[in-house]
Amino acid sequence: MRSRSVISILLIASIIFLATACGGGGGSGNAVSDVFTVNYNANGADSGIYTPEGQISKGEEVVISDNTGNLVKYGYLFDGWNTKADGSGKSYAPGAKYKGENLLLYAKWAPIYEVLLMSGGSPSPALEQVPVLPGGFFLQITGLTAKGKQLSVLNIPGTIDGNPVSIIGDNAFKDCTNLTSVTIPTSVAWIMANVFQGCSNLEGIIMESFTPPEADPAFLGGCPATIYVPDSVVATYKAAEGWNSDPSRILSSDPHTVTFDGQGATTPANPTTKTVAPPAVTVGTLPAAPKKTGYNFGGWYTEPGGAGTEFTASTVVTADIAVYAYWEEYSYTVNFDDQGATTPVSPASKTVNSPATTIDSLPANPAKNGQIFMGWYTQTGGGGTKFTASTTVTGNITVYAYWADYSYTVTFDDQGATTHVNPASKKVNSPAVTVDALPTAPEKTDYVFGGWYTQPGGAGYEFTALTVVLGNITVYAKWIPAYTVTFNDLNATTPASPTTKTVISPATTVDSLPTAPQKAFCTFGGWYTQPGGGGTQFTAETTVTGSITVYAKWTFNNMVAIPGKTFKMLSTEVNQELYETIMGTNPSHNKAGFDYPVECVSWYDAVAFCNALSDYVGLDRVYTINGNDVTQDTSKSGFRLPTSTEWEYAAAGGQAYTYAGSNTIGDVAWYKDNSGGNTHTCACKTSNGYGLYDMTGNVSEWCWDTLYDGSSLRRQRGGSYMHEASDCEITHDTASNPNYSYVYFGIRVICKQ
Repeated sequence: MRSRSVISILLIASIIFLATACGGGGGSGNAVSDVFTVNYNANGADSGIYTPEGQISKGEEVVISDNTGNLVKYGYLFDGWNTKADGSGKSYAPGAKYKGENLLLYAKWAPIYEVLLMSGGSPSPALEQVPVLPGGFFLQITGLTAKGKQLSVLNIPGTIDGNPVSIIGDNAFKDCTNLTSVTIPTSVAWIMANVFQGCSNLEGIIMESFTPPEADPAFLGGCPATIYVPDSVVATYKAAEGWNSDPSRILSSDPHTVTFDGQGATTPANPTTKTVAPPAVTVGTLPAAPKKTGYNFGGWYTEPGGAGTEFTASTVVTADIAVYAYWEEYSYTVNFDDQGATTPVSPASKTVNSPATTIDSLPANPAKNGQIFMGWYTQTGGGGTKFTASTTVTGNITVYAYWADYSYTVTFDDQGATTHVNPASKKVNSPAVTVDALPTAPEKTDYVFGGWYTQPGGAGYEFTALTVVLGNITVYAKWIPAYTVTFNDLNATTPASPTTKTVISPATTVDSLPTAPQKAFCTFGGWYTQPGGGGTQFTAETTVTGSITVYAKWTFNNMVAIPGKTFKMLSTEVNQELYETIMGTNPSHNKAGFDYPVECVSWYDAVAFCNALSDYVGLDRVYTINGNDVTQDTSKSGFRLPTSTEWEYAAAGGQAYTYAGSNTIGDVAWYKDNSGGNTHTCACKTSNGYGLYDMTGNVSEWCWDTLYDGSSLRRQRGGSYMHEASDCEITHDTASNPNYSYVYFGIRVICKQ
């Protein structure tokens, strides 16, 4: 090592340079402003720019800025703001809040280096290459400040506060274990001994100068750093005195490029190249891995197809190089966890083999009582992302069934019912899986309800209270043609049983007729489609094509068909039992027994009785009664009073007797001489030739016709228990006021044969 001496030192002192204050100020006045400003001063920065905050309303807060203007001062670190240029005022940290008056803040600069300010003038060989300012000053770095020692990377500036950095002194960076990289500028002409002693983490020293500066052979001080120099002067450095003690540590500082070849990747690596620039010797981090559909990325290799050696983030790069993606085939398993399904998933797993990237299809959905399956997810409870048949599979994975509560509506469509279903819909809420009960069944004329089905007309499947509901659904009433046959027995004393029968498809007839009804004074004659035996007879074999009412045919007992005529006549006078049964009352004076003839009836009572008896038997009424106005329609099938002529013809009985059935009145009649002044039981005497009893005597019988045209009196025939024999002759004719109802006025009826 050359001897060195310092001829003269104008100033030797440890200093921390402070920036020359750049003053700022403004006028003041008496006016009070509603705003204030905050301005920033770079305070001697070598580069960067700063914009003021502008005007802020009084009372508002402003946040003190950080070094957003990228202010740089060589050899210093930005250390906040101060109200004075020399740092003796109030300090403000970035992010602090301020409100008040106008404020001017100066950048605070914390020195990185401890230096000596020196002057030249000696012919010492050690100082021959030291750049000196016109004033004769230069700097020697003697160490790092506390803030400087915290840095890992040092980029030593060529000048500090305008003075060239020429010397790095003995032990300048000793034991700075944070350092990993140091860049030495071209201004440095001399590097003294043990500068980097104890810098155990220092990886690289980057020399910017193309001419090796003077260096003590022990300047590294045993640190492991590599020395990087411009590529064109590597040999010069290796041969230079002070540098040639370990030439293998001197490398080119030129960067190297690593190219990442994706080998047909679908998504290339990002980036596709990386640069390794000193002091780095590795890429540090690999690029984002490429992707190739149907394959797994298996790393980077120095030759295609996984040949050569693997290239990693720690591989040392000494030249430009291309590395190649290695693609591997795969086989992944997707497991389907059905989370306690009642009906498990099937299959429970699927395999994805190269080059496929998805499963072929999802398995059949599982089922779980009380919940609805909502799909497969990468986390339980529907967490993560949904997994579908199109989800790309990049590794073995388990997906989980997501079960959710539900609320389904079952709508009941009654398909045009006459009486609608009630209610028309029902809810099935979790955890129920069926309706609580079916609604009240609807009704439809001429049909029987056949249940609920999933399609109209009884198609699909039957829906019952036990059917599991898996979603909103409409079910439809099934209607089976069913005709009702109603058996109208016309107020029978003992009704038909049952009174209705139903013919349900495919049947076309009733299974059997009901038990025949019974009615006093009548004989049941079957069922007919119209009252009184009209229409057609209805039997157990009759085809039923719709709902229908059939009527009992009643034949009134004791009616005698009169030969040669179109009417039938009651064989006896109307007795009290029949009259009271039909009219609900018995007006008779002599109530010795129900089999006695009714008496004390007027002509109007008689025609009213005829209509009531027609109703009872089920025949059409003959009479139309409007007060005392009575008209008749003899074409009707019901009961009526005989005309005087009809009565006389029937009384003769086809015989030539004075009295009905005999010339001896006592044989056939109760009259004045044998009645004892009272009526007697009907049919106790001999009948006439037609089998008619009491046509003579007992009670007089009302007839329809009047005594003569224009008369209001109505004819009576046959005499009575109160009359002389002459008054009881067949041909004897009398008449009475139709309103009168004497004790011997009675009734005999006729109807069509």
